[in-house]
Amino acid sequence: MVLLLPEENAELVDPTRTCGRADVVVNGEIDYERLNGKVLLVEGLLYFAGKWSFRNAGLTGISFEHSGFEVSPQFELWVSDHQNLSSVINRIVCSNLVDLKLCRMTIPFSDYKKLTGNKISSLDTDDVVVNDENGIKVGIDKLWKEVKNAKSVTHKFNDNESMHETAQKLAELSPFQNLDRLNLENIQDGFDLPAFYQFLNVMFLIF
Repeated sequence: MVLLLPEENAELVDPTRTCGRADVVVNGEIDYERLNGKVLLVEGLLYFAGKWSFRNAGLTGISFEHSGFEVSPQFELWVSDHQNLSSVINRIVCSNLVDLKLCRMTIPFSDYKKLTGNKISSLDTDDVVVNDENGIKVGIDKLWKEVKNAKSVTHKFNDNESMHETAQKLAELSPFQNLDRLNLENIQDGFDLPAFYQFLNVMFLIF
């Protein structure tokens, strides 16, 4: 069985290269010879406890140490505690991502933009540091500018993170047309609540 990408993404991935779980899993494990050169379409791609797995009516382990294939999550990508996501970012096709969750990790802004460039609907960043090309931490306002079509946004600040001007910069953002859920966690001293209320008024004024 070969699963085809939606028509709007036909230019991004050659449909003749796509395949599904049934095409490459034998006796519960991936046959990497069958997967070589293919793009595996999966419901979700997850990284927890140092291991990758994909979700398609159950979890199946997968290793990027085997070269020659890519994975295209059709719904979710959840990554926790990965030490070097850049090493595999080009093996992940993000054109159909809907739900992105990143937890306890540091990534370059260029990788973040690739993951969010598909107009995701849900973003959850938990204790995540995103650095620009000079190694300077990117503010939450710039991160959220990349997900203007999101319906749900959750962000947990790092411990001891400076709250100076955070709320003021958020208040300068343009309204998110589809936003219906917003959650901030681990807010610390120095966070400007009046400025944040202004931000909320801007975000939800259109509803």
